[in-house]
Amino acid sequence: ACSGAGDEGGADGGADGGADPAAAPTGPEAVDVRAVPLPATVTGARFPIYSPDGERILFSGTPAGGHRIEVLSVAEDGSDLQCLSCGAAARADAPLLKAIPFADGRRVAVRVGEQTPLRPADHAVLECTASLRDCRTAELVPITPPAAGDAAVVQDQREVRVSPDGETVALSQVRRRAD
Repeated sequence: ACSGAGDEGGADGGADGGADPAAAPTGPEAVDVRAVPLPATVTGARFPIYSPDGERILFSGTPAGGHRIEVLSVAEDGSDLQCLSCGAAARADAPLLKAIPFADGRRVAVRVGEQTPLRPADHAVLECTASLRDCRTAELVPITPPAAGDAAVVQDQREVRVSPDGETVALSQVRRRAD
């Protein structure tokens, strides 16, 4: 879990933000739960997910001086904050949320804008050059869903998932009828 400025303690309620390693469970289903301290320059952290190489944690948050929720990353210990999407053009100040990395370590599917049960959001692929670990330039490429103009489609895109082949994304649509 990520913790930002103002968060109190960690998963165990301790002031150090982490569980006692000696008390960590062992065995085939053991899970290590730790709070990752984020720099005070980040607010509103949400939707954390590991990068494909497991070296970084990607998440949505607002960097200091920023006006938009961006796709950020930190090392597993919370150090080395990087903004992956800063400078990438997007629709006005639409937040970039729910990053889902591709296995190539270069691209991330993102939701563009807030979504409610009654209103969908757009989606895009954030392409980093050279990589998510070293994102020197970023481009936001919109995902155009099939049948977006179809009268039977109520919401053209809800949830997006990246396929294992790294070439295809799946998305759900809300339709009035199956045709």
